[in-house]
Amino acid sequence: MRILVFLFCLVFLQKGLFSDALEIQLPFPENQTETETNPSNIEKDNSLALEQKPPIATEVSSKDPAVPVPKKKKKKGDGTDPSLAPFQRGRALLSRNKPAEADKEFSEAASKEGENATKAKLDRANLMGMESKSGEATGVIDKIEDPENKTKAQYELAKSLDQIGSEDSQEKAYKEYLKLVTAFPVHSDLTPRSHLAIAIHLLRRKEFRPALHHTIKVVQDFPQFEDMPLAYYYSGRIYESAWSEKDIGRAKKYYDLYLDSVKSQRLPKGRDFRKDAEDRRNRLEEQKII
Repeated sequence: MRILVFLFCLVFLQKGLFSDALEIQLPFPENQTETETNPSNIEKDNSLALEQKPPIATEVSSKDPAVPVPKKKKKKGDGTDPSLAPFQRGRALLSRNKPAEADKEFSEAASKEGENATKAKLDRANLMGMESKSGEATGVIDKIEDPENKTKAQYELAKSLDQIGSEDSQEKAYKEYLKLVTAFPVHSDLTPRSHLAIAIHLLRRKEFRPALHHTIKVVQDFPQFEDMPLAYYYSGRIYESAWSEKDIGRAKKYYDLYLDSVKSQRLPKGRDFRKDAEDRRNRLEEQKII
């Protein structure tokens, strides 16, 4: 009987030991959670995890070498100026005294977009002025949108007509200068130059009163004008001339202003009137004494 009891106890102990060994070797805990056993809960858990992910950054540092920076698209007009080549060809032909061929190149440059298109229009206006084609030049000038460049083109036209030298071209130049001082925005340099050009034109024709109006306009309204000495000189010439308002005292005063303002200047050939102004002043001084 004791032997049977002993065998029974031995078998019972062996079963308990094997059971403990199996429990230790299990890869996962025996008691699973509700999420693991219920498929619907797994889906809920996954959707919750997605919602809880940190937001993706919208700004990426351009300095981070791991992140490629998207290339910027080139804006319209980037790159080579399409008006440059024909403009340069026009200048080259003009330097060889081929105005007709140069004008064709300037016309092509003016029709394109680019910073040299406006320069080409200025040169076209100059060329047309030299050929007395003021009507065609006006059409070119009207197409220039920038006010300052438009004023420059108008001045180039008037100057070119003036430089031809004929009576007809100078009269045309007068009309173009007159447009500049009446219908164009005031320009600190070109407006007084236009007034002065008109004054010289009228002085040649002995129209002294309107000529004086333009020189005095320069003296009073443009005190910073670079060529103010010329306004003094021509004012002296006008006051010295034989007309109803001839004034020797004022003529002498303007010659003195001219000589004083150019005393230490180096004047270009053709624009140095110092000797003439001094001779005229001395002659007026003698007349005053007499």
